[in-house]
Amino acid sequence: MSHQDYERNVAFQFLTQNRPQHLTTDRENLISRCVGHLQERLQMPEARAQTVTMQVLGDVESRNHGAYLDLTLTTAYTLFLNDPAMGTSYALTVGDLLALARAKLNPAPSTAIH
Repeated sequence: MSHQDYERNVAFQFLTQNRPQHLTTDRENLISRCVGHLQERLQMPEARAQTVTMQVLGDVESRNHGAYLDLTLTTAYTLFLNDPAMGTSYALTVGDLLALARAKLNPAPSTAIH
């Protein structure tokens, strides 16, 4: 197992064990706790802990969705999201994503990766 796989496994274990305690309204606290856990357990810098936490949280939260990112079409500036349940695909530009992130996450600094 690579070091990155080990980091992700530690985050996965923490998130799956602690997620039932945090309803969607308490997502920020779950993220913050996982970042702190990774920093303490793995002596991981905060920025790396935030990145790993959000990567793994995306995996965990997406398990029950049929939707997925089409990485064969996605570029550095346009993300393609397939939603089989609705039978559609979405193309989101960086501008679209910034507007969504700012509207949804502001002011939620724990989800902003520095």
